Amino acid sequence: MTRSSSKYAPGQYPSGRSTSRDMLNIGMLGGGIAESLLISAVLVVDRSSHPLRTMKSLQSLLPQTYDGWECVVVCNGPVSEDLQETLQDCVAQDERIRIINLPEPLAPAEARNYGIEKCKAPFIANLSSDAISEPDRFLNQLLAFQDFPDIVACGTWVRLIDEDFHIIGAKRYPETPSDIARWLPLENPTCESSMMYRRGFALYPAAYRHGSGYAHLVELALSGHPVMNVPQFLVASCEPERPECRYGWRGMRAHMATRCRAVRLLPGWKRPFALFFIWVLPLACLMPLAMWRSVRRIRDKVLG
Repeated sequence: MTRSSSKYAPGQYPSGRSTSRDMLNIGMLGGGIAESLLISAVLVVDRSSHPLRTMKSLQSLLPQTYDGWECVVVCNGPVSEDLQETLQDCVAQDERIRIINLPEPLAPAEARNYGIEKCKAPFIANLSSDAISEPDRFLNQLLAFQDFPDIVACGTWVRLIDEDFHIIGAKRYPETPSDIARWLPLENPTCESSMMYRRGFALYPAAYRHGSGYAHLVELALSGHPVMNVPQFLVASCEPERPECRYGWRGMRAHMATRCRAVRLLPGWKRPFALFFIWVLPLACLMPLAMWRSVRRIRDKVLG
């Protein structure tokens, strides 16, 4: 992936769809405590969260073309003074942002679930300190839920940025529930920081310390609950190319266990091939990146 010379800024690219708040049917979407409160965004931060990137993530909510949102920021244990000051500045900018402080750190999924319990709206949007939302993100995802009433979760395509906010690529995820289910045994076919859920399907399995969002999607698919991706670039995110390598052996084992469960979504003849690629997954962290990309292309041709 090549690094762009310019830095990413929300709204600098057209979203690709002409939208208006008037297109929403608030009654169909089941408004929150306030009639037009439809979205509760949840952001979990901890001692490792970067103040500037966290600020960029929260500030990207302010120009949302759908303004019926709130944001719950969960401080998962003590955080740095710089981050605490950044959060207070963001609260001062917009009273829809609330901070919840946990005295002791929980597993990321537990902290997120705790934040969801404090939310008021019928849709839960994921946020990340490493991701920035486009101004039309919330509106387009709500329209997807309105257009497809059966879906329980909705992601988006993603622009890839580095830690200095330079654009380094883009990722077009599969769009339809059937295509997403087909890819789940191979990798997570969504960007977690772009996901929005119907509230009743938003809680992550707390048993997973790593990869709980991916495990949750697999459980939804196995239960017959459809998930889709909006085919628009509505989030910019600093996504690792090999997320299974991010948290060491424990994270790798969690990814492997999730993929093994997801194999049941494949036709019988594809399952042995999928299991082979799952069991060689630990080698991904040892291979040069170019070699791993070649292995992935072979995998995609066999199972795609």
